[in-house]
Amino acid sequence: MKTLTLLLAGLFYLPSVALAQNSQLQKLKEMGECMNKIDPKQMDALADQGKKMMADATVLCNAGKRDEAKALQDKFTTEETNTPISQAIKNCSNIIKSEKIEENSITKMHICDRVKMISDAQHK
Repeated sequence: MKTLTLLLAGLFYLPSVALAQNSQLQKLKEMGECMNKIDPKQMDALADQGKKMMADATVLCNAGKRDEAKALQDKFTTEETNTPISQAIKNCSNIIKSEKIEENSITKMHICDRVKMISDAQHK
């Protein structure tokens, strides 16, 4: 009976897992196709702006100016989330986003705590 139960569970569970994986792979493919339509130069420019903001925030954090670093991050986020390139990236990302995905804990961290975490990881 135990073997039959396991066999029946496998018959119903495994196909649903395979379908879920297929669906996830399809969504990843769609997201990749969407991202490929975005101008790489614009993506690079956005990445460069993000790196500059992080470098500036790091200087402020290291100087103990947490509030200024947070204000810098907030200004960057507000300005960049309204650009066409950011909207295009968000639209592509929404392809794979599900209701089960929540904002992860690193995005909730203060920027200076993230800077410290990155610095600590680089020195290990």
